[in-house]
Amino acid sequence: WQMIQQARDYVAELDRSITHILRPTVARSGDRYLAMDDILPLYGVGPTAQEAMDDYRSVAVEYYESLEEDAAELSEPLQQQLAVLRQVFAKTSGRR
Repeated sequence: WQMIQQARDYVAELDRSITHILRPTVARSGDRYLAMDDILPLYGVGPTAQEAMDDYRSVAVEYYESLEEDAAELSEPLQQQLAVLRQVFAKTSGRR
């Protein structure tokens, strides 16, 4: 039970950090919802607004991990994106 609660707390903290720093918006597109921001080239898709935001969060995590793996070899624009994502993840108490 404790691990489940820690995971829920982490996701809630990450969502707050994403909302504060990246400020994604959700818009309807046909029968789907799209979550996106004006800072990073990321988006999430889902049949509901919440599922689009959940997908957006997953994409942000994957993108962050990918950039971190190649941090030493990134171009300047990608280094800037990594710096923004580091701010997002720094606000989550270092738990991942």
